[in-house]
Amino acid sequence: MKRTGYTRKDFAWTKWTPADIDAAAARVVAAKRAAFDAVKKVPAGERTFANTVAAIDASDRCMSDLLKISLLLNVSPKKEVRAAAQKAIERAERGLIDLEYDGDVYRALREYDAHRPIRGERLDPADRKLFADMLREFRRRGFDLSKTEQAGLRKNLKEISRLENAFQKNINDYEDSIEVERSALAGLPEHYVKSLSRKGGKYVVTLDYPSYLPFMENAVSDDLRRMLSEKNWRKGGKKNVTLLAKIVTLRRENAELLGYATHADFRVENRMAGNAEAIFVFLEGLMTPLVDQVRKDVSDLIALKAAGEDSSSRQGRSLEVHEVPYLSNQLKKSRYAVDEEIVREYFPLPHVRSEMFSLFGGLLGVTFEPVPLPLWHKDAELYAIRERKTCELIAYFAFDLHPREGKYGHACMSNVISGHEADGGYVTPFAAIIANFNGPAKGRPALLSHDEVDTLFHEFGHLMHETLTEARYVSQSGANVAWDFVETMSQMCEFFNWEETVLRKLSRHHVTGKPLPPALLRKLIASKRHLMAFEVMRQSVQALYDMMVHTGNLRGTLPEYFRKLYETHLGVTLPETSLFPAGFGHLAGGYDAGYYGYLWSRVYAADFYTKFREAGVISPEVGSRYREEILAKGSSVEEADIARRFLGRKFSDKAFIEDIGL
Repeated sequence: MKRTGYTRKDFAWTKWTPADIDAAAARVVAAKRAAFDAVKKVPAGERTFANTVAAIDASDRCMSDLLKISLLLNVSPKKEVRAAAQKAIERAERGLIDLEYDGDVYRALREYDAHRPIRGERLDPADRKLFADMLREFRRRGFDLSKTEQAGLRKNLKEISRLENAFQKNINDYEDSIEVERSALAGLPEHYVKSLSRKGGKYVVTLDYPSYLPFMENAVSDDLRRMLSEKNWRKGGKKNVTLLAKIVTLRRENAELLGYATHADFRVENRMAGNAEAIFVFLEGLMTPLVDQVRKDVSDLIALKAAGEDSSSRQGRSLEVHEVPYLSNQLKKSRYAVDEEIVREYFPLPHVRSEMFSLFGGLLGVTFEPVPLPLWHKDAELYAIRERKTCELIAYFAFDLHPREGKYGHACMSNVISGHEADGGYVTPFAAIIANFNGPAKGRPALLSHDEVDTLFHEFGHLMHETLTEARYVSQSGANVAWDFVETMSQMCEFFNWEETVLRKLSRHHVTGKPLPPALLRKLIASKRHLMAFEVMRQSVQALYDMMVHTGNLRGTLPEYFRKLYETHLGVTLPETSLFPAGFGHLAGGYDAGYYGYLWSRVYAADFYTKFREAGVISPEVGSRYREEILAKGSSVEEADIARRFLGRKFSDKAFIEDIGL
């Protein structure tokens, strides 16, 4: 089905002013209201799938304007635009909540359901699934409640939306740093030192990922690493702890109103896991086999720490969280002779990007072409995706990969325009990858660590899922899948970044042009399992914490409980002043009672990747099947069925167990 190309005019929204943003947000609410009004006007006896179910789904087409505003909130270089975007989103979401909780729309669905057998209307599988999912979601909005209870539910949802936006903005806007003399940067590479800003003759090390992580991994000064780490563990500030406590309380109230035991049970009902208990069982099954290896990992780090101390010192018998990145890096160097800063020299961003395009373009039968149109910032680049054989347009995407003030501080894929059928054609998808890799410096391109290449592959996996969709409906398009399945495609793409054949092409020294030397390449691959049990346990602890928060099983304050959980399962001490929940954006960014999804999806990703490995890794045949059977489908098919069809067998966790070295 033909997809239309976009012109400069179609990207005018990237330059929206605060007034433009206010107007766009108002249009979203008005368009949604008009769409619902049209559905409600259809006489009960004339209801069809097209004028009721499909029409309700189509009402979400207007949401692309709100997604544009959301993207500008995260990437605009103008503070006034970001501020206007936040206010507009809050205002629009309040209006949309009122519309989504319109009982007459639910009545329309029930009227259609009642008349469907009489009309004898036959639905294909995607249509049946759309209707069943839609009916369930409307019921989850509390239409069986009394009017008073419904009003309370809507009031809570509006307040939750406001608090979540404030929580995320507090993280984005949070700024702290340390100022150090040049001598205090011992252990750090010269290119890193040059990238730092200066203030009064001192170097400024911030909490932004490209500034923070290299310092924590390489700075010789333990005192400075401790100081920076303590600041990072307070990201978001006490005000976010207060906001989160209010959010959790309101979520619990809503879940109880709707008849669920906990907010987690409510959130998980429409996911693969199905209920909170299944997640606790999953996490326990994952964490228990890790215990012995985690103890060994921590013991190895403590031994390395003790070896560097005076023999009379007793400090080496414990491990503090600020020491982990540095000691881990030192241990990695000694075990595998892998120095991330040396490895970084082999991954110039322009070359990595080109080879990544070549790899996934060949696997998926597409090409990626730059489009010379300006976006919201000079760092943002626009690309088109086309069919390799026919050159037909498929989608657009943007890369915005370098940090700046006020920008979203982590890495993510942001959907803006969902692909779907409309007016006899197919709406062309558009999405963006946001990241914070160090930019080019004088005399050299931007250089990525291997971990950062992993991050880029991860987000690109999301991007392919979002843009290569062929789903008919907005709600089934692209990455609109069960929340505990959505990370499968992104994490599967990471596996390619550990293959010898891929790494030889991805790497090219920015000065000599040579790939990673064979010995270093093999050591890098061997280092994949370095402290992997510790890392999986760390992620499991965060997932368990998320579930405990949303099942009401916390003991103590939000920060205290996380600190105890972390220390119990990882054997690492957190600072007494730590406020981890305040900076844990997932808790207010859509991953509430959903952080486990990264691990759940990772198990599926490892199994999916076996099909590529069995075919020799670079297999266009498997890539074509992957595109057709997974990426194209979105959620038009049940996720468990998608997995079974692609695998050609029952799902297995064997590949994941092997991958983490257990």
